[in-house]
Amino acid sequence: MSLAAETEAIVTVRARITVRAAHFPLVTNQQLYLAIGIPMLFNAALIGLVVGLMNAKFSAIDKRFDDMRDLWRAELHRVEEVLDARLKHLEER
Repeated sequence: MSLAAETEAIVTVRARITVRAAHFPLVTNQQLYLAIGIPMLFNAALIGLVVGLMNAKFSAIDKRFDDMRDLWRAELHRVEEVLDARLKHLEER
């Protein structure tokens, strides 16, 4: 390739890019507060719902534990009565 062919293949494009202020409008304080505040309130509401759901689930588990404790106490009381009756029967002999 000759030097003339190489220079013909190279094309130089020069352009000036200007940025105007119209492309970047200023955000007012009210818009900024809304843009930040609304997602924060949404997230807070979702977290509140999750915490409420977890509290309800743990309350149900606590109730089940209380019911099991009452059942075990009743069973233990019944076993104690049976053992007392057998001991009394042995003492009578």
